[in-house]
Amino acid sequence: MSEKLLVDRAQLTTIVERIAWTLMEKYYPFRNTLLIGLQPRGVLFAQRLMERLRAIAPDFPPTFGTLDATLFRDDINKHKGIKVPHETHIPEPIQDSQVILVDDVLFTGRSVRAGLDALFNLGRPASVRLVVLVDRKHNRQVPICPDITGIEVEAMAQERVKVLWSPPEEKEGIWLIGE
Repeated sequence: MSEKLLVDRAQLTTIVERIAWTLMEKYYPFRNTLLIGLQPRGVLFAQRLMERLRAIAPDFPPTFGTLDATLFRDDINKHKGIKVPHETHIPEPIQDSQVILVDDVLFTGRSVRAGLDALFNLGRPASVRLVVLVDRKHNRQVPICPDITGIEVEAMAQERVKVLWSPPEEKEGIWLIGE
């Protein structure tokens, strides 16, 4: 198995900072806004975004939540073993709120579609915007398009794009993992 570093720690920090400022431009002062990380890996990215947003606008950060879509996936029965959902924690009502749904890597779109189903199961937001760190662009299986993207990556279908957050810090970055 081969690994190739696409984005190092410093570049990753810069990308997160740029996305945080883009969110500020579009949604400040975050009235009635929920920033929701899609479990499990979107939560890690969403936490980094929240850290930056709190540093930029300490009086007006959005409300933070987590969402698990395991039971809404269309492939839940394809995998062997029991799928154990992660925690969903949304501290304010979804109804009529502005939702910023956050995930790390957009590939086929199926995880985001399941996330939307899980979200709408909780209520009807006024709007949903999608923020992804990495958009793989190709091999989309459902018509999902992010509103804000950190980077676009060209990768073959059999390759994986993996975002590693510290620890260990020396591996932090975005990696392309091949067979």
